[in-house]
Amino acid sequence: MRKCTNTLKYKATLDGIDTIISIPTYIDAGTASIDANKYYNLANDEIVCNVGYSQLNEIQPITEFDSATRFIINGRAFKTIYVNNITSVALNERGIIMIKLKSDTFRTEDNRVAGISYNVPIIITTPHDYTISATESSKSLQNTRSSQVTVICTKDGEIVISPILTFASSDITICIVNSNGIIQGVSEGSTTINVVYEGGSTIINVTIVAKIEIYNLVGSTSINETVSQQFKININLLLIMKLLLV
Repeated sequence: MRKCTNTLKYKATLDGIDTIISIPTYIDAGTASIDANKYYNLANDEIVCNVGYSQLNEIQPITEFDSATRFIINGRAFKTIYVNNITSVALNERGIIMIKLKSDTFRTEDNRVAGISYNVPIIITTPHDYTISATESSKSLQNTRSSQVTVICTKDGEIVISPILTFASSDITICIVNSNGIIQGVSEGSTTINVVYEGGSTIINVTIVAKIEIYNLVGSTSINETVSQQFKININLLLIMKLLLV
């Protein structure tokens, strides 16, 4: 037995773009004829490919694939039997992942020249780090008044200018919020607004207080003198006064 370096290749759609994933490997469960550039068969036509921790993201889709991923190695077709040790390698962030392959027949869709075998489309989405935080953890506004919710969202450490957000009020009898994040008071009380961005969320505490109206009362202290005074009146008190006057 002697170790031989090679590359496992498969087609995939990576973040919406068709591409070829290449995985450097060495094979230590088989013998290669350097001159003929072909692998001699072992028992059951099986070989084992060894891949380092640095290729974990490239290997992961194979383990999640519904059918056995196929490869072309030195002019021969193989299919995956199992991927071993991947859980331990991912947990310890080091080690060798073993991919056991078995000899397979070629299909008409295989690209023998490029060494790319046919597989049911493998879709890969690159993981990203998303964060969301509110610029104000709490808000207080008067009944029937409105206020804008503002948050800061990041993707992989970079601020997102126009993030796609979802807003929801935990009690619409106290306040409502629209798709643009504008809160409007409905009745006095306290509730929360939940803002969701890419699976993460932040909560804003909202308190709705009585509405205050501002009126100008104008009167005269003498025939030639007119004075004006501004008053803030609780809207609820104003309504009571109106009823009493009626």
